[in-house]
Amino acid sequence: MKKVKCKVVAGHCNQGFHKVGDEYVVGDLTPEGICTSAFASIFPLILVSQTGGEFFWEKG
Repeated sequence: MKKVKCKVVAGHCNQGFHKVGDEYVVGDLTPEGICTSAFASIFPLILVSQTGGEFFWEKG
């Protein structure tokens, strides 16, 4: 699958794993150092990006 780069832009990790500014590259596996709550919330967006889908709110 395509790799997708994700960056933490806001919020606070209750488990203390990540902080604003951290970046992760997601390929076939969950990246090390990201909590399950954060990954679960972005996973649907990652799948769309990896499979060539589009978001109606994005231009281009």
